[in-house]
Amino acid sequence: WIVNSGAGDELSVRVNGYSRSALERIKIERSPAGRNSWADAVVVPVSELPDGQATLVWNTSSTADNAYDIRAVAECVIDGNAAVTYSDRSSGVIDRTAPKVFGQPQPADH
Repeated sequence: WIVNSGAGDELSVRVNGYSRSALERIKIERSPAGRNSWADAVVVPVSELPDGQATLVWNTSSTADNAYDIRAVAECVIDGNAAVTYSDRSSGVIDRTAPKVFGQPQPADH
């Protein structure tokens, strides 16, 4: 995944395969790439989720350009006990810097 200047500071993440019956919330967490220093990017309580699948939107406007890992987190209560399930991580980059011309375009009109 990539968030660039054309993405409007948003990353859409689709989550699916969950059941609302024991679910408390679904989160998207972010970490600088390879660091395992996870922080919440999006938190959606079960009351705001449709059954089975949803698209969560991470507003990246306050997140610095860099390489990141993201993962989905399902927090549930099963038989009175808290349970947490993590997705695999997905690596990507936030890079809002526009490309710049390097050198002189060829051929040059004279």
